[in-house]
Parts: sequence; C-alpha cells; structure tokens
Amino acid sequence: MKVLNEMIEFVNSNFEVIKNKFYQAEREILEELDEDEHEIEEMIACLEGQMSGVFDTDSLIDLINERSIGIDLNDDDECKELFEQIEIYFTN
Repeated sequence: MKVLNEMIEFVNSNFEVIKNKFYQAEREILEELDEDEHEIEEMIACLEGQMSGVFDTDSLIDLINERSIGIDLNDDDECKELFEQIEIYFTN
C-alpha cells in the first residue's frame, strides 16, 4: 500500500498536468493507428467520454490503469509499474 499512497500523493499534486498529458498521449496513439478515419473518430470520442469522468485523483489513476496495464492496485509490485508510467506523463 506504500506505493499506492505515494502514487496517489504524486497524482494529486500534479493532477492537471498528468491528466492533460495522458489525454494528449492517448489521443496521439489513436490518431496514429492504421484504421479507418471514422473508427479513429469513434475511439477518440470514447476517450473523451472517459476523460469527462475524470474529476479527481482516484478516477484519473483508474482510467490510466484501465487504458494501460490493468494491474491490481493492492499489489505494491504491480503498483510500481503503473506509478512509473504515470511519472512518464508528468516528465514528458
């Protein structure tokens, strides 16, 4: 739980930056897919719908986890992996 608490504190302190950079990175990934333009627009609309539900630290962590690796947040070893990904959104 130590890692989870550190991650929550980090995301809480940098919420807007991480939220914006996560959205930007996810959108860029979708735009670069080799898919039909209509399908990409639908995926972006889905992402935007998911982002509209991000209003606090917990919901942002849950969304990042859901769209990336889907780890068990109660497992410190798995949580470290997610925390490393979240830190990348802050530093890039």
